[in-house]
Amino acid sequence: AAKPDYVLIQFGHNDCPGKGERSTDPAGDFPDYLRRYVNDSRSIGATPILITPMERRNFGTDGRIRASLTPYSDAMKKVAAEQHVALVDLHAESIAMLNRLGDAGSVHLNSSKADHTHWSPEGARILAEMVAKALPPDGLGRYRKNPPAPSSR
Repeated sequence: AAKPDYVLIQFGHNDCPGKGERSTDPAGDFPDYLRRYVNDSRSIGATPILITPMERRNFGTDGRIRASLTPYSDAMKKVAAEQHVALVDLHAESIAMLNRLGDAGSVHLNSSKADHTHWSPEGARILAEMVAKALPPDGLGRYRKNPPAPSSR
């Protein structure tokens, strides 16, 4: 069976309290699970890349995003540093984008006006572009364990 060269790992939304048995503690089992995904990826020869969770589109009365996933983003950053894993900070990028657009200017990015977590096709495309732009255009080469030497042709 074919094995991936890279594994992009992104969690956080369904780990928040209130999700029943799916809830995890950002200071406990959440980073433990991330370490497991990193180790499992490496065990098959793949390079893991952690992606912090994109923020929900919840604006405060001041017109700025009220971040609810910061503890999960911070936990992921700690695991990335500790495990020497590349990280894409989609959390920060999504907050910046939503703050720039504002509540009214970003409502079309969610699947409905009442749903501030799930993204419309356009919202999903924008988030995917954020991740793609954070990855190098050369096929993820900078994340290889042993990148090939440059050609001297």
